[in-house]
Amino acid sequence: MVVFLQSRRIHKELVDRYNPTHDMTQDERIKATANRVGLNTPFEYDPAAPRPIPTGEESADGEQEQQGSLQTMFAPQR
Repeated sequence: MVVFLQSRRIHKELVDRYNPTHDMTQDERIKATANRVGLNTPFEYDPAAPRPIPTGEESADGEQEQQGSLQTMFAPQR
């Protein structure tokens, strides 16, 4: 019984060390994985409050919209 408990503790420590996402939810795991390779996860569509597609241009209040949309990534450079 003692050997089993020691082995279980060691296994848990190894899983924590080498698989840090094992105790996260699926959404947290996806965000962490995308962040690890330098990406951001897209915003999920909310039919109750739809947002306009970002164009990368400045809005009427002078703030620049989010960078990195497909429209801005593949648009010809000015």
